[in-house]
Amino acid sequence: MDPSKPNDPQVDQGQPIPRSRQANDEVLEGEVLDRGIPIGSPRTDSPPGPIPKQRRATRRTILWTLVGIAAFVCLGGLGVGYVYYDNATTPDRRTPGGTLEEYLDSRLNGGAPERLQLLICRSPNLREFDDFVNQLAAKESDSGHKIKVNASTYDFRSTSDDKVEIETDLVMTAGPQNASEYVKQHWQFDLVREDGWRVCGAHRLQ
Repeated sequence: MDPSKPNDPQVDQGQPIPRSRQANDEVLEGEVLDRGIPIGSPRTDSPPGPIPKQRRATRRTILWTLVGIAAFVCLGGLGVGYVYYDNATTPDRRTPGGTLEEYLDSRLNGGAPERLQLLICRSPNLREFDDFVNQLAAKESDSGHKIKVNASTYDFRSTSDDKVEIETDLVMTAGPQNASEYVKQHWQFDLVREDGWRVCGAHRLQ
């Protein structure tokens, strides 16, 4: 008679059947199970425990890495924006000729006042040139035509290491393209070195 075959005709249906044990179950001598009790102990899954410390540390490292990358990208964008703004608003004052060219362009073409101020020395004498610019604006208003002003070749004359005089002809053109008129005036501009070169005086020469 084989007890592992309870339905075997040779097995006494009223005879208790030995209990099936797990591998680590303690053996009890003569222990039997009543009929109807499942053979073997039911399997239960352990409830999920807390997240291991190593996994939490890994997640924290990844999070801080992403935050650092985002901060770096933002700071990089701000840096590029600042450099672009600084280049757009700060004129080139490394040479007398470049400074005068920047000044004439800003003064005659309606440049920003804050940019123009960076091209002028601390104690300028530019009233004569300011009157000239105002006269041009009045003539444009009366004629209805834009007056273009271009400077000819610069003639440099250094009076010291920190002072330069530049003479040039200002050529004014106005009117329709096929019937334009031009007027030429000879001017002298005085430049000084003050944290770069700056325009400090302007006088019309006869």
